[in-house]
Amino acid sequence: MATILIVDDLSTNRDVLVTILKSQGHRLVEARDGREGLEAVRADHPDLVITDVLMPVMDGYEFVRQLRRDPATAAIPVLFY
Repeated sequence: MATILIVDDLSTNRDVLVTILKSQGHRLVEARDGREGLEAVRADHPDLVITDVLMPVMDGYEFVRQLRRDPATAAIPVLFY
């Protein structure tokens, strides 16, 4: 199955997605903001990123801008929710 990174500052939101996706056999990685998300992308090489837009430290828009600037992460699919 896929490795999926969930980036959201609200632990309740992350918990819901983790519960749903883990039950389908996916490996889940979590981050609380865009900065943590970038670290997780580099460490875990996810197949998909699901991210919130409004977060402290680094919002979802800047997080995706940073992903797209790096050739190693530019092709990772991202879902905003």
